[in-house]
Amino acid sequence: MATTLTSIATEGSTYVVTCAFADEDGDATIPTSAVAWRLLDERGNEISTGSEAAAASVDIILSGDELAIDNTTRELHWVTLVVSTTYDSTLGSDLPLVDTVKFQIRNIFDTP
Repeated sequence: MATTLTSIATEGSTYVVTCAFADEDGDATIPTSAVAWRLLDERGNEISTGSEAAAASVDIILSGDELAIDNTTRELHWVTLVVSTTYDSTLGSDLPLVDTVKFQIRNIFDTP
């Protein structure tokens, strides 16, 4: 299920998404592989990708061109961050864990 963040990123600035991980029971877990991520625009086009070392909590730092907006006709634009990794539980080892985070970018050229 996608998580929608209420804080809004500012175009061209820096925005940090903190990810904590949970197993199928909702209990905190530490991934068994690197945390991969993809940032997608409203049409599903890839803006950027990256990976972070496995940890109980990971900060994904987005900035500059990753938060750029080509279209200046609207003040707010939605983007999606897809995060994927693996984890171990009583159900098995290296189980896939994938989730999405949606947030908005404020167009600085359309803001009063």
